[in-house]
Amino acid sequence: GVQTCALPISIRRPFTLGIARQSVPREFWHQPMFIRTNVVITTVWAASFTVGAGALALVQHAGGGVAGRTIVQVAAFVIPMIFTIRYAAHARARAAQYRAQHEQNHTTATEENA
Repeated sequence: GVQTCALPISIRRPFTLGIARQSVPREFWHQPMFIRTNVVITTVWAASFTVGAGALALVQHAGGGVAGRTIVQVAAFVIPMIFTIRYAAHARARAAQYRAQHEQNHTTATEENA
C-alpha cells in the first residue's frame, strides 16, 4: 500500500494519475495543477494506508476483535475516498475558475489592443 504511493510520488507519477486520466481530457494531463492534485490525493491515500496499518497493529495488540479490525480497515479506505471525491471537485472548480479568468483577461487584452 504505502510503497504503491511513496515511490510514484517521489518520481512525480502519483498512482492516481491513471484513474484521473479516465475522466479528464488529455490536454490537461501534463498541466502542473493536474499533477499536483494527484500528488495531494496520492499522499492522502499513503497517509491513510500508514495510519490504518498502525491502527490495525494497535487493535490487534490490544486484543481487538474482528469488529475493531473491520472498522479500522473500512475507515482507512472510506476517509481517503471521501477526500478524493471532495478534493477532485474542488480542483475542477479551481481549474474552471482559472480558465474563466484567463479567458476574460485574454478578451480584455484583445479589446484594449484593438
